[in-house]
Amino acid sequence: MEEIRVLPEPDRYAICAREDESIKKFYKDVFEVVYIFFHPFIKPVSIDPDLFYADEIVD
Repeated sequence: MEEIRVLPEPDRYAICAREDESIKKFYKDVFEVVYIFFHPFIKPVSIDPDLFYADEIVD
């Protein structure tokens, strides 16, 4: 007989949101504010760099 193991929910302090999930929504009930910063020396290869220079803050 094979035992089925169920993993516990991951701790929000130890993981990140999936790539298709909003970071702010992922941490909504954990933190009051979420700050996101981009590493200044990494240049995106497959993403248009202009996407990182928005004129306004988007929620």
